[in-house]
Amino acid sequence: MGGFFCLDFYNVYAYSADMRRTLLAFFLCLPLPAQVPTPELNKQLTELAKTLASVTYDSKKPITVEGRATTMVWPEGTSGIVVIETAKGERYAFSTAGVPAMAKQGFTRFALSPGTAVKVTGLLAPGNGMIGSSWIAGRADTIDKADGKRIFDRAKLPGGAN
Repeated sequence: MGGFFCLDFYNVYAYSADMRRTLLAFFLCLPLPAQVPTPELNKQLTELAKTLASVTYDSKKPITVEGRATTMVWPEGTSGIVVIETAKGERYAFSTAGVPAMAKQGFTRFALSPGTAVKVTGLLAPGNGMIGSSWIAGRADTIDKADGKRIFDRAKLPGGAN
């Protein structure tokens, strides 16, 4: 006969102290992926990813942005998008690479948690990067965490910096 496992968090104090410590350790050790986008945001970012994958970037428009990661999306068949929000409230959507290429660099959905401080260098999309009224778009060439660890480097992608 099948069944399921359920924890009654309202009565967690009924568990022994050892069980409470085990449960706490379990939940504190879970890696937190970046924010899961709403269906509408996922649709917007998927369309943006398709658009940015075919854009020719101007090497005369370099950009460096420091902020916090809010969302990551990897639509099938195109490059991923990492959304960064600056302290001024600006939202940048950076095109990265496809899942296989990102994974080879160790960049998975667990690489960034919501709120992780990052520094992104890259190029602005044409038209000063403005896509619609709320997005500044670009191509990420590098993504570094606040501790200096590089988690994405376009130059190390197969075929070089494309």
